[in-house]
Amino acid sequence: RYERIRITMAPSNVHRCSDALLDSFRRMATKYSTGIHIHLLETIYQKEYGARLWNKSPLQHLYDLGFLGPEVSCAHGVWLTEEDMALLAETGTVVCHNASSNLRLKSGVAPVNRMVQKGVTVAIGIDEAGINDDNDILQEMRLVAKIHREPGVAAPHPSSCDVLRMATVNGATATLFGARIGTLETGARADVVLVDLEHIVEPYLDPSTDMVDALLYRGRGLDVDTVIVDGEVLLRGRRFTRLDRGAVVAQLKESLAQELTEEERTRQRVARELLPYVQRFYEAYPPEQGAPHYLYNRSG
Repeated sequence: RYERIRITMAPSNVHRCSDALLDSFRRMATKYSTGIHIHLLETIYQKEYGARLWNKSPLQHLYDLGFLGPEVSCAHGVWLTEEDMALLAETGTVVCHNASSNLRLKSGVAPVNRMVQKGVTVAIGIDEAGINDDNDILQEMRLVAKIHREPGVAAPHPSSCDVLRMATVNGATATLFGARIGTLETGARADVVLVDLEHIVEPYLDPSTDMVDALLYRGRGLDVDTVIVDGEVLLRGRRFTRLDRGAVVAQLKESLAQELTEEERTRQRVARELLPYVQRFYEAYPPEQGAPHYLYNRSG
């Protein structure tokens, strides 16, 4: 039987790890064929940190360490340079794009169009900070399709099929399950999502409309009727087959409604007291300005 869970080495970020620790992660991942996932260049401050410490971007530093490769996936990549993207393509390193998280956390917009143009494999993630707090991957796909529509008739943008590929085939590449998942074909796992089309085709959908377009324009997580994983039906008729959703939600509500512990109140107080110092630190850390990858609007 195929495994459903894989262990992945996950150093949090290049600026939080010593070179020796990163090398240890790399050697261990190679020894046990686990793959590596690392957050990278999520914020402009991380880019500036690399410039000050190494006189290069954090991704270029990883490249010099021999850290990158097709078994490595990098989350975010909002502040990649043109040189960074060329190195990602050269090494086959994957980028996991988290569009709504990047907007929510004021990180920016990742240059996905430029990555794709350079041959970088881009997958779609949510990073537990979706735009509606509901982990709706269909809505995340719709956001990816819309936010990278640059102004200008000839400007590049991902098609609905491109976005679907990022969420399926490229997602499989990022998780190192490879050809075993992400596609519906002989030899792949029976991983299938069935979507109820009622709210997609009603009140009217022109028969000439591409169904992938229709799914991305109108689909929601609530439209998912059935989910099959490795041949096992886990959701049927919008009802879970292996757990009682009502009981889980009730337990969650009860847990979250409890009074904060003394330790939790202390953490809240310490966070409030530290915040002004953190803000002053970053105010004295002006980010480097450069030409943007995308042109949305400008004055003058």
